[in-house]
Amino acid sequence: TYEKSGRVKVFDWYPPPTGAWLQVGGAIEGGETEAYSAWSVDLSPDGSRVVISAIRHGNRKGGVRVYQHTSPDRTVDWTQVGDTIVNDDGQSYGRYGDTVRISSDGSIIAFSNPSGGSTGGGSAGFVHVFAFDSSANAWMRVGDKIAGSKKGDGEWDPADRLGSGLAMSANGSIV
Repeated sequence: TYEKSGRVKVFDWYPPPTGAWLQVGGAIEGGETEAYSAWSVDLSPDGSRVVISAIRHGNRKGGVRVYQHTSPDRTVDWTQVGDTIVNDDGQSYGRYGDTVRISSDGSIIAFSNPSGGSTGGGSAGFVHVFAFDSSANAWMRVGDKIAGSKKGDGEWDPADRLGSGLAMSANGSIV
């Protein structure tokens, strides 16, 4: 594996007589050196989907990926759902995907970039919400990204840092 690429493993509890935690699918590898994949991870309640951030993916900009495991055979590997969602906040070395959340059915994800600001700098933060469109096999943005506050002079307010914490309702309609 690559240095600081990150890795996610999911385990399922099998009660007695097995009485052990058994890995579901193979490890999900970050794949890029210093991508810091698995910076934040969230699992759908039924364990079939997992959202994973890599805050330095793609030339240090950051990215978010979703994987699915639907086979009753726990040895079957996870498959990526749609493409990687890449940073459009105009900033490298930010924290795109600092916190990730997934809805109960795994069809809506929310994630933050508390370091995000305008292309010219700043760090008021953003929260992004995406829903999966199965007919297009793609993650589609839900509304505009939610931006942190601006000061009276119109510059991003670095004290805001929107997205430093993030929660989402079970159905994904409230963040």
